[in-house]
Amino acid sequence: IHLKGELKNETGTKQKIEVVSTILDAQNTVIVSAKNNVVIDTDGTFNQEFEVENPRLWSPDSPTMYALETKLYVDGKLKDTYQTPFGIRSIELKGGKGFFLNGKSIKFKGLSNHHDAGPVGSAVPDDVLYSRLKLVKEMGANALRTTHNPFSPEFYAMCDTLGILVMDEAFDGWYT
Repeated sequence: IHLKGELKNETGTKQKIEVVSTILDAQNTVIVSAKNNVVIDTDGTFNQEFEVENPRLWSPDSPTMYALETKLYVDGKLKDTYQTPFGIRSIELKGGKGFFLNGKSIKFKGLSNHHDAGPVGSAVPDDVLYSRLKLVKEMGANALRTTHNPFSPEFYAMCDTLGILVMDEAFDGWYT
């Protein structure tokens, strides 16, 4: 796994930052860690590489999620922590053969989903959104196309954990 992170230093002085990143499995067990030091004035980047042995691959049938926990230290003191959920998988598009996930041909079985919830409106409560996504999964669908509008970050997190592939459509424009 290749990680490239961006840092912003708002202190006004050059900072030496220790970046410690840890990959955790679904049970919060540490899988692998990496650390490095970065010196930045205002903005900077860091790169880290991880090898996860025998990863559990994400798929609609087995939506295994990991978490990347990144901690920033200045002078040995913890200054920031950020956690990023992710799944490990390989994706291929083969001309004339279709979409392959983790080396296996996958057919999209899904529907279009508008961002609102009918009488509930556009500010859809998480429990309503989750119930709808569970119904989609129980129907046998493995994919959704968002229709014309971006969804909330919670929607994408729910799709990740339920094993739903998403075609994210930011606008309607098939011919332009």
